[in-house]
Amino acid sequence: MRSISTQDRRRARRRAVALSAVFLLGLVALTLADKWVFTTMRVGDREAIERKDWYQFLRAIGYLPVWIAIGAAMIAHDVARRAGGPLRRGGLVALGAALGGGAAELLKVVLPRQRPINNGFEDGTYIWGTPFEVFQGVGNHGLASSHVGVAFGGAIVVAMLFPGSGWVAIPLALGCGLTRLLTGAHFATDVYIAAWMASVISVWLAGPGRSSTR
Repeated sequence: MRSISTQDRRRARRRAVALSAVFLLGLVALTLADKWVFTTMRVGDREAIERKDWYQFLRAIGYLPVWIAIGAAMIAHDVARRAGGPLRRGGLVALGAALGGGAAELLKVVLPRQRPINNGFEDGTYIWGTPFEVFQGVGNHGLASSHVGVAFGGAIVVAMLFPGSGWVAIPLALGCGLTRLLTGAHFATDVYIAAWMASVISVWLAGPGRSSTR
């Protein structure tokens, strides 16, 4: 097993700092634009668009059982070929989706911001609650989007394990995020934060040395 050199550590730190800066700049920009995005992208007839097949398809990308089913099929394939390790590829895909969605749900507990369509005003105003109020059945929180967390959690693992597949998987995850904005279920920052959290988790999960694809 190759030891990590000082140069490798420095390179990793620089990459982490750069990515953190990109994340923070994006977060600031979207926070300033959140109200405009909500009022501009939200459709007038929510029920009508929710009945569309393409909407249901993209929203389902953020539905955890979809990724569990995909993962189960991959596990069956790897078992038949005697490929993979203790965490076969399908297990990593399902786990990435689960952890991405779980991280979003945990954030709602400590940063309880109401969904834009359930804040009493429906004008893009931020309405904050108090941490852990979810355990008292208070509020309908949206920071961050668990659908987007699931979608990106699964998509990033797939993209890392199967080179080239990201050109399909990641746009589908982005499409899931779009559905959250069209119906006003989430602010753009809800989607953005969930996508970043899930991506970081999945890159760590499926990174070199942590998974076996043969």
